[in-house]
Amino acid sequence: MKKMYSKALAVMCAVTMALPSTVYTNVYADGEVTNNQNPEEGGNEEAEVKYENGTHELSLGKFGVAGTHNAEIEVDENKVPVLDDKGNAKIDFSAQYGQVYFSLPEGIDPKRVTNIEFPDLESVAVKVQQTQGDDDNGCLVNYSNSLSFEEGTDFSVIVLMNMAEGAVSKNVGTIVITLTDAPNDTRVVTYKLSELNLALNGGAKIEDNEVTFTNSYQSVFFDFSSIFEDGMAPIKIDIKGDANTFNYKVMTEEQFEDESERWGNGLAVSYGNPTIEFDDASAKYLIVMSGDTPDDPEAENKTYGSFAMNSEVEFTLAPSYGVQMDIPDLRSVVATEEGLGEDAYVGCAVTGTETADEKVMQLATKHFNAVTLGNELKLDCMLGYNNASSKDVEFTYVNKNTFKACDEGDENAMKVPVLNYKNAEERLDMFLKWNEENPDKQIKVRGHVLVWHSQAPGWFFKKDYAGLFQDNTGAPELKTSDGVTEDKENGTYAEDATKEEMDRRQEWYIKTMLEHFTAPGSKYENLFYGWDVVNEAVSDNSGTYRNAAEGSRWWNIYKDQSFITNAFVYANKYAPKSLKLYYNDYNETVATKVKGIVKLLEDVKATKGARIDGCGMQAHYGIDNPTMGQVEAAVRAYSAVVDEVMLTELDVKASSEYDGTKATRVAEYTKQAYFYKNLYDTLVKLDKEEGINVSGIVVWGTVDKYSWLNDSNNVGGAANGGAQCPLLFDSNYQAKPAYWAFVDADKLEPYIQNVFVVESADGSFDNANTYSFGNDKVICEFSPIWDAKKLTVKALVKGKLADTDKVTLYYFDGETKKVEVAAKDMKAVEGGYEAVLTLDGAYAVGEAKLDVVVSVGEDKVAFNDVKLTQEESDQYYANANFRPFAEITKGTVKIDGEVDDAWKDAVSVPLTINLGANVTAEAKLLWDEDNLYVKADVVDPVLNKDSNDAYQQDSVEVFIDENNHKSDSYEEDDKQYRINYENTQSFNGDKCVADNVKSFAVVPKDGKGYSIEAAFKWTDIKAAEGSLIGLELQVNDADESGKRIGTLSWYDKSGMGWSAPSVFGTAKLVGEAKKADNKVDEKKTDSKTTVETKSVDGPKVGTKVEDKKFNYVVTKAGTTDGKTVGEVAVVASKNKKAKAVTVSASVTIDGVKYNVTEIKAKAFYANKKLTKVTIGKNVKKIGSKAFAKCTSLKTVIVKSKKLRTIGKSAFAGDKKLRSFKMKSNKKLKSVGKKAFKGVSKKCKFYVPKKLKKAYKKTLKKGGFKGKIK
Repeated sequence: MKKMYSKALAVMCAVTMALPSTVYTNVYADGEVTNNQNPEEGGNEEAEVKYENGTHELSLGKFGVAGTHNAEIEVDENKVPVLDDKGNAKIDFSAQYGQVYFSLPEGIDPKRVTNIEFPDLESVAVKVQQTQGDDDNGCLVNYSNSLSFEEGTDFSVIVLMNMAEGAVSKNVGTIVITLTDAPNDTRVVTYKLSELNLALNGGAKIEDNEVTFTNSYQSVFFDFSSIFEDGMAPIKIDIKGDANTFNYKVMTEEQFEDESERWGNGLAVSYGNPTIEFDDASAKYLIVMSGDTPDDPEAENKTYGSFAMNSEVEFTLAPSYGVQMDIPDLRSVVATEEGLGEDAYVGCAVTGTETADEKVMQLATKHFNAVTLGNELKLDCMLGYNNASSKDVEFTYVNKNTFKACDEGDENAMKVPVLNYKNAEERLDMFLKWNEENPDKQIKVRGHVLVWHSQAPGWFFKKDYAGLFQDNTGAPELKTSDGVTEDKENGTYAEDATKEEMDRRQEWYIKTMLEHFTAPGSKYENLFYGWDVVNEAVSDNSGTYRNAAEGSRWWNIYKDQSFITNAFVYANKYAPKSLKLYYNDYNETVATKVKGIVKLLEDVKATKGARIDGCGMQAHYGIDNPTMGQVEAAVRAYSAVVDEVMLTELDVKASSEYDGTKATRVAEYTKQAYFYKNLYDTLVKLDKEEGINVSGIVVWGTVDKYSWLNDSNNVGGAANGGAQCPLLFDSNYQAKPAYWAFVDADKLEPYIQNVFVVESADGSFDNANTYSFGNDKVICEFSPIWDAKKLTVKALVKGKLADTDKVTLYYFDGETKKVEVAAKDMKAVEGGYEAVLTLDGAYAVGEAKLDVVVSVGEDKVAFNDVKLTQEESDQYYANANFRPFAEITKGTVKIDGEVDDAWKDAVSVPLTINLGANVTAEAKLLWDEDNLYVKADVVDPVLNKDSNDAYQQDSVEVFIDENNHKSDSYEEDDKQYRINYENTQSFNGDKCVADNVKSFAVVPKDGKGYSIEAAFKWTDIKAAEGSLIGLELQVNDADESGKRIGTLSWYDKSGMGWSAPSVFGTAKLVGEAKKADNKVDEKKTDSKTTVETKSVDGPKVGTKVEDKKFNYVVTKAGTTDGKTVGEVAVVASKNKKAKAVTVSASVTIDGVKYNVTEIKAKAFYANKKLTKVTIGKNVKKIGSKAFAKCTSLKTVIVKSKKLRTIGKSAFAGDKKLRSFKMKSNKKLKSVGKKAFKGVSKKCKFYVPKKLKKAYKKTLKKGGFKGKIK
């Protein structure tokens, strides 16, 4: 496993004293710098600034510089960066990992911050730290220019770290800060000192309500514990009046009662600063203490200051969170016969300073019967974290055959490092003590890890442990691209140890570790239940063994897997038989890697003298993946080789919708809980089967704030820097719904299920998905379909019904609609009654919400909202995903980049599911007996293929499931082809190979897009009319930096097509296309000729059309005779420089009239020239981010009286918007979250007077802060 959070991939630096200079260089400054200077000098505009919720782009001149490391930045006398005439400060980094520490502007509470971004910077990392330079305690980091985290995070400095190699200079002008509500519902109360209980006078003179100190460091103790309501406790104290010039402490009762601690620093101490902050609900005493300077040094009876007892004290209160001791122990549920068995291990990981957190240890000892030390038993820790060099390591000599101590001159002498057990033993001793004091609630330990390619200092693999690669200045290792081999030309090359030498080192290390911790006579001999012998030795890319190019120094020396099999031989040799030996890995549910892990397990089992008892599935999962089918397949595969399987590092990464705020937290926690529930149910079911032993679950952490996923990095299973909430307990130590998923799932909120509504132009249910629900009395199955004009649900209710029984369909797309069918109107069918429920309207690919309720007598059951609150709210409706169905006509084309006639008759397949991409695309499909043909035309203003990851390049992906099994993992017929704009191919799937695809790529002269034409051979089916295949089409969009910013897809929104064909859509192979009928009838009358043109159907739904101003997509087909008026949605503006645009009520394109009814997501996104928008009278919906980041937009006029929906973040970031006028006398039905985030308070929203109250409530939900007129 990768490094735990407190030992993140960050550079550890020593703290030195600050230099009295206006240029910081290689120092940390003591204390926090505040920035409170004149605006002309680049500082804050005023001392007291209040920042509203939202995103603030702040000049660097508003921040203080608290220090640097391997970096220089010019500052003024107030320690504020000096800006050039362009508003930038220059930072000179002298080396990779150089850092600059910025303090927040006054008026920004760090606990309100959820995102920090350095826009336009590349090759940097962003951190926040509780104490500058401290990467151990509370350091969050993301290795890009932006860092997201939950509100409530406590930090004192923002760190900008250089990730580019060598010395570089960077110009920094702004830092973008995103703020949300203050966490924990804090509030402020004020008391006089006289209202507190005077608990102890440490020598001061108190007369007439006045306290006078008669000596230095005298203390007066005030007890404030009884003045606050239950559940609230102070987190900050501000002393006012004449009492605010002394020193202050805060203490617990335990500290106060202990004479040896009473005069110490307590929980917190503040010298000369009247504000003292702390985070401990057990705080009870405020101590005011004199200084060491008398008022009058010449006076005979010296005094050291005085204050009045009526001085005020301001307490900032927050809810007091303690560990919930009254909820069931997790171990008491999982480690039972009903769970995973009474002998199951229910564990958590702890590491670093987490063991000093009393509440963490309370959680660990209450809920778990096993722990894993996250870092302290890894090789780098045992070598004292001397990763760059061995010069500070103590060495000794042992006999290379017996490993017994010997002299250096012995002919069999072998040099070995002296291991440092301190970090491990400090933590193991805590659990040893716990076990001694709690014999009925023992906690065992999992050893982690003996052999791993990571967290293993490079010098351990060198002859004589030489410092890897030294340049002429003695600087540490310079890595080359593969991270293993060294460049011989730029310095002294350190030679690798031989394979034989590494054999001896490996056996010595395994022997020494196991004997020290598990041998008879060791104080820890009964503490360990198992040990990870080898970790992460299988490649993610190939599914074979990890090699040198993938960072394995072991493989670099051995060139084979013998170091793996040897490790299990040595472990078996030195470990007690009671100690279980494991192999451990991540991505362990991916089909290709499952095969590789199985091969490793089999190789070890076949090795003479080796022992392997189990396979550790790390289980670093996401909220949408893997599927339970993939988990089940992996458990079965490993159980066929080894005796037991254990989940060893379980956590669940957040979905892309979660941003760390309260607004998204409830939904995220619920989704996460159901993932945990489904996973646990799957494991329990498997454990009951013969031949499968799921021996336990270890959660990789205790509380969210300490999770390693807060630290973005590129190691296996890691996160991307977004907000995370991966564990069972939140950052306030409270049980989350994820905990209740194990203990009592009935306490969970209703799960929001996904219903996939498949397009059916002919009204057939043949390809519809079927969903079922009910109880022991009522069972219902329903199948939904849609076409452009209606939604239809066919429901089968099993059993006998009375006339008054009914089925109800609820539907929400901005407003709630419902339709009911009574039993008397249903059709009797075999096994029950059939109801067909239809809702007329305009439908297209997209998302809405629905629920189905069946009422039979007094019983009422629902598909999704089991609380039965459908009439009051759509909160618990299921997500209705309207998805397309494709019919692929027969035809053959030549793959040469030319447009053959057959393509002209092929049906267009629209790609409309946009997840952050800045592209548009359409595809056409054909088939014959040999191939599936795809032609994709992509409009993309920026083409880039710089990334080494093929999926990050601008490219088209075609996913094919020939037998349409929709399996949870790839079968032999499943394929993922990827072709970039330069025709470079990449593959995923057993038969997805170059021999089975022929492709051609064309880039137009303007370079703003590309076309891919390809033929994919059928490998497993005999293609014929009527055949159904699984299909998905996806476009990957890269930005200028080479990073994929989003995707555009035909069917799937999950992005899991690379792993699970179950998310593909379905397509039907049909006959040859019918030629369009444009026949002209000529009729002669006298000497004149009359030409009669038949009405021609316009483009089908999903077809892209355009006029001079905009690109559109057809959402309802029209005809050229005007009898049927079509509908279109605006997709994008063709003039990015237009300052004023008008979205017309209707347009005529190629003879067909269309009403413009929608403005699609990102249609005008980041159009920085746009100042005014007029929206026509037929627009019903404005999509998400449609006008977001239009930073010059000032005026919006909506003429439409039909507008009902404004999507998520539709106008977010439009900070100059001042006027929004609504002509409609009907209220909006839905305003998405953050629709007006970042819009100024000065903006005025004009609505009809009678709707003012309704709009105020609706707009507030969208983050609107301005005035409603």
